[in-house]
Amino acid sequence: MIQNSLEYLRRNLNWQILSIFLLAFSVTLYAGIVFHPVGADIQFHLEIARTYLHGENGMFAPFVMEINRMPYPFFFHFMLLPSVALNLYDGFIRFLQILSYPCALLFAMVLAKRYGKGTFHAVIVGLALIGSAAYLDLTFQIRPETLDAFLWLGLTFAFLSERKWLQITSGILGAYSHGLASLAVNGGQILYGRNKRTILIVTLACLPIVLISLFYVVPMFSKWVGVPVSSQARMFLTDWPSFTFSYLGALSLALPIVVWQAWKWKTQTLLTKLSIVTLTSSLLLLPIWYDRYYHYASIPLAFCLGDFACSHKKLAMVIMAFIIYFFVLGYLHLWLVNILGLWDVH
Repeated sequence: MIQNSLEYLRRNLNWQILSIFLLAFSVTLYAGIVFHPVGADIQFHLEIARTYLHGENGMFAPFVMEINRMPYPFFFHFMLLPSVALNLYDGFIRFLQILSYPCALLFAMVLAKRYGKGTFHAVIVGLALIGSAAYLDLTFQIRPETLDAFLWLGLTFAFLSERKWLQITSGILGAYSHGLASLAVNGGQILYGRNKRTILIVTLACLPIVLISLFYVVPMFSKWVGVPVSSQARMFLTDWPSFTFSYLGALSLALPIVVWQAWKWKTQTLLTKLSIVTLTSSLLLLPIWYDRYYHYASIPLAFCLGDFACSHKKLAMVIMAFIIYFFVLGYLHLWLVNILGLWDVH
């Protein structure tokens, strides 16, 4: 499997994709070496992992139910257990932070090149994502949402390459890592495949976590609906237009484009169709996770934006101007945060 993966990368990499990957990797390598794990969320998830280590049920731990109002699925915390048990979690999380942001970027660019419209499509995807704060928040902090990004990319690759086992695995692992949020992101794509066997296996396997989550969904909604859970969510509610433009960056151009692509559905590539399906199913996140909808939307929006630019040469230069503008701002911002040591408050 590893040999096949390396051969796949060799066939689909070129200097443009590698250059963008290395630009992103340089930022996270510096941050991972110099700074402690970024974000408050990881401390919450490490505490859940410690609960399992003490022989308790972390899904239903009192502090989890108090904060979350519903049980938290276990898979992500089981991934943390070895590093917590060996007291190596700081180094382990740093290692993951170094790799997650650039590797998800690389994965997305390779998919765009292989199943989209070639190198130009991949370059647009890479530059647009680096210029998006939403993508940074999706993949730089280590949390279940970060794992969701890789599982969605894996699910998309599985769909495009007709690997049913990988579709099934990605869907199930997402549900047992991030529950209803992951099912909202991945479920649309699984249903769109219309493969009865895949849908049946994923449904039966995920049924226990779905039933548990639905039992607690009312108290969870009563606590969180209309309550911004982050500064980004607060800006989403109070100043949606300017927040969207600044948070998504050039990806905000894709919002009206996606509507047009959905209207012209039959002419779209399968990669673009899967992205539109995900953007639609992920709307279920909006009642609670306003800003996180934009996190999950960042990669699908990049695919749609790149597809459109490749198909409309006259508009491509205008789109590229916006992409380069936000790319320069975003990349300089990342290094400014690095140099000034602002990751703890970012």
